[in-house]
Amino acid sequence: MDDEKIISLHGGVPTDRTVNEELLAVVETLLADVKSGEVTGAIMVSLHFDRAVSHRFAGHTHGSSMLGELNLAATELSLDLLGVETDA
Repeated sequence: MDDEKIISLHGGVPTDRTVNEELLAVVETLLADVKSGEVTGAIMVSLHFDRAVSHRFAGHTHGSSMLGELNLAATELSLDLLGVETDA
């Protein structure tokens, strides 16, 4: 894959299996919330070291509020790509 065609939003294009400490902290916080029963469902999108992208969902993910939050996340990601500051 030609690296010049990849647009990175945060931290450059991953090229190896280096641990992203910021990502690890977010996932550990989410895991703690799941273990406490605070979070009952999740939809996740992952960028892998080889630039592949995957998604997963588990738990209670059926509802219009989940779709609304996914739309909000997509909008914030698009604004970030355009360089627009958000409060997120």
